[in-house]
This record gives sequence, C-alpha cells and structure tokens, in this order.
Amino acid sequence: FGVSINASQANATAFTTATITAQDIYGNATGSFDASADNVTISVDGTGSLSPTSLSSSGSFTGGVADLSGSLTFTGQAGSHTITATGVSGKIGAATTTITAGASTSVKIVNGADSSATQVTTSALTADQTLPLWAAGYDISGNWSGLLSGTWGSTGTLAPVVASTGVSSIVFAPTTAPTSGTITFTNGSLSAVTGDIVVTVGALDHF
Repeated sequence: FGVSINASQANATAFTTATITAQDIYGNATGSFDASADNVTISVDGTGSLSPTSLSSSGSFTGGVADLSGSLTFTGQAGSHTITATGVSGKIGAATTTITAGASTSVKIVNGADSSATQVTTSALTADQTLPLWAAGYDISGNWSGLLSGTWGSTGTLAPVVASTGVSSIVFAPTTAPTSGTITFTNGSLSAVTGDIVVTVGALDHF
C-alpha cells in the first residue's frame, strides 16, 4: 500500500490529506482491489488512537484508492507518529507525520513560559518575594498548546489585589502579610485557579 498523509497535523483534527492506495509492484494503483476480501487495518505507533481503524467494505477503495481526507483523525500525544495500513493478505504501507497540539480545551496556571512548566498548587512566600505566573493552554489530550491571554484576579486577603487583563503572565509581588488566598485566570469559557498562596512577613528592612 501507498500511504499519503499531511507531514504535520493538529491533534484531534482530521487530516486534510489522507489516502491509502493499493499498488502493484510498480506503484500503480490497483483498481480491482476489494477491501471486503482483503480487510485493511489502520494503526499508529506511540500514545494515541486513530479513527477509523479499518477498511472492510467493497466501496472503501475507488480505483484502488481509499480517500480518508477529512475523516482520518489522530487523537493523542503530540510528536512524530507512523501510520500503517496492513491488509489481511500481509501487504503493508506506512507514512510518518508530526502531530502538533490542537486547540486549547483547558488552562492551567503554571510556573514557566514553556511546555516544561508545572501547575502552581500551594505556594508559600514572604512579603519581600515575588511569584511569577503564566497561563498555559492544553488540548484535549493534555498537550501544551501555548500561552493564553486573559483576565487575572485574586481571592482572599492577598494584597495588592490582582487585576490584570489581556496578558498571559503576571508577577505577584505581595506588600502585606500575613495574608492568603488564590490567584485566578479566565479566558472565555476556560478558567484556572492556583492552590492556596500564603504570604508571611519578610525579612527586617527598617525600624
């Protein structure tokens, strides 16, 4: 089989180009190929899943070509993946694609500006320290999809009150202690909140 797919494709979004071609020894399309007599399984390596995963009807191939453009969809971990078509007869073909993060379906408040950042849970700092925060989007499979701009706020007794709009990061610089609360972020229907932030008195500065 000859497998042709996009070199790069967003996660959980159908490939715009996806064909499987039954071929003769010279690479010509075999128009008489019938998937009902030689079922074809479509598989992928790595962490993720495909839909559809098989072709088994007489109408799956037209002129030796199964056109899955707009329907073949990978959902899973971003990165390089190989998609393989295997017939019951043992005939096989494969192609490799790079899956990129899909649209953001969730957001977390994290401690860095890239995919290695981790979610901010309970934090403790003194009034002379700062707490940098970023809003990171993640797609349906948990792939980091980039920073999101939105509205930041705070709860509890944290001071100063957080009130920033249209930005993807803030630096919380407490001025009053002891205080506690959380910091929130909203982007449309997506929202996130830190764990408890506890601020204690800083080092002696003056009398």
